Amino acid sequence: MLKEREQRQSLRVSHPIVARYYPFRDVAIGWRPMQMVNLSAGGVRFLGSERLESGEEVALEVPMSGASTPIRVRGRIV
Repeated sequence: MLKEREQRQSLRVSHPIVARYYPFRDVAIGWRPMQMVNLSAGGVRFLGSERLESGEEVALEVPMSGASTPIRVRGRIV
């Protein structure tokens, strides 16, 4: 069995956090819960309640321990 070579350029760190995501294609429903699986300097892997398509734009909202407001970022599904 051949192992697939890792192509990521950044180290991924397991970091389970309950957060929220917002797909811009469906603004009527708004924010949805998600479970972050891991993150790196180049991105984040998360599990949500629906399948997102490659190229789709989303916003993520991540609570930070000790912070009064969560971090909000915008990204694209790859």
